[in-house]
Amino acid sequence: KMREKLKEFQNSPRSIIAVFSAAVLFFCTVFTRLILKTDDGHFLGILHRNGFTVTSWLHERYTTVSGRIVGEWLMINFLRLPLIFWKLFIAALIIYIMYFLCRLSDFFGEKTDIRQRYIFACSVPLAVFLPCLNPSVFWFAGSFTFLVPFAALLITVTPLTFEVFGGRVNPMAYVAAAIASVVAASQEQSCAAALALQVILLIFSAYQCKLGFRQFIPLLPSAASAAVLVLSPGLRGRGAMEAASGFERFSKMNIFERLLCGFSNYFAFSFFFSLITAAVFLVLLGASVYEAFGGSRKIKKIISVFAIFASVLCVGVNAAYIIIRRTTPDKGFEKMFKSGNYLPLELAVIALCFVFLFSIFILIAVLIKKNKKLGFTVGVLFSAAVCCAAVLGFSSSVYASGQRVFYFTEMFTLIACAAMYSSLSESKAKKFAGYAVPTAAFIFYIINCFTYTFLEIPIMG
Repeated sequence: KMREKLKEFQNSPRSIIAVFSAAVLFFCTVFTRLILKTDDGHFLGILHRNGFTVTSWLHERYTTVSGRIVGEWLMINFLRLPLIFWKLFIAALIIYIMYFLCRLSDFFGEKTDIRQRYIFACSVPLAVFLPCLNPSVFWFAGSFTFLVPFAALLITVTPLTFEVFGGRVNPMAYVAAAIASVVAASQEQSCAAALALQVILLIFSAYQCKLGFRQFIPLLPSAASAAVLVLSPGLRGRGAMEAASGFERFSKMNIFERLLCGFSNYFAFSFFFSLITAAVFLVLLGASVYEAFGGSRKIKKIISVFAIFASVLCVGVNAAYIIIRRTTPDKGFEKMFKSGNYLPLELAVIALCFVFLFSIFILIAVLIKKNKKLGFTVGVLFSAAVCCAAVLGFSSSVYASGQRVFYFTEMFTLIACAAMYSSLSESKAKKFAGYAVPTAAFIFYIINCFTYTFLEIPIMG
């Protein structure tokens, strides 16, 4: 009987979630650690100061450094506990993200192989571009600014998302969502995403005539938390301090320049660095549009032109830029915005990227025409990905925080990939994505096991 139960479990899709969860738990408990040469050591030192109290420290941070009071309260309290509590906490959040993605894939993939879908969905949180993944997920100080608010954001929108897609929701999920929404709105990117996604989901719910009082429950705490964040004196103070330290021109830049700065940062990361995520997204988008139109020849030609444009931009333009400037586009853009000397080559690359971004949105609009459910989901997630990166242009530390600031962008793009992958029937494009994402996740996992063991500071971007 035991053997039969084991065999039944092995054949069920739950075994996939169990294997991935065990891998995450193993990595978090065995390999992650405090990296004392970074902020971890700095905060540990503060914790051991004479006369330290959490209240006075949070007050000082809130009035002078940032408004992220909820995340910092969590961080300092986890720092006072044995480290294993933090390790188990981040493992639980990653496993929750996997669960959310598996449920999401169920709403899109009624026709497709459940095991394939779950392998793809569970690979997503580990397939984030490595120098972006480590400092935002597996680094103690970084996890409270990126992984924690992102997971809280998903918990906030989970009940409403599942109701909009026609799933059944336990009323207690709204209580969990209300608590999580306070954490979700305590960091700038996730605050904007949490509020925007809730409003969009409420509009969809109203359109479906499903709107109920309980769906508004998480919106109030997140709005209050957002107000605390935005109105903090530390948010303004920090901006001035960081601008003075490395980006003197920032205060003189107008809104258009700041937007351009944010978008150029997004382009440099997504189209020239994180090419696995970009390639999987573009291949799946092309395949989804092609399938939605029943494989029409006209659509095939359009997608072929789009694919050529994508590869010329992401590979050709990138290579040409490096040959001409002897540096990568992100460094070129940074120099241009910091100096205020707008050069024709950089502006031409940014213009090309804008044309490319516009063509992606046209393809999404075309997909909405034939498959509203998938098209709107991809459109909302991709818009969230782009906006979370573009909004960075309004922060004076846009060039100081490394690649961890793109964690939200990577995750939203990959979640859109999971939705498209789940809805596609078998094709070469689906096969490519089905191999690329789990392979990337596996390679990054193995690299991390080595770098966390042997390097004083692992790959941190």
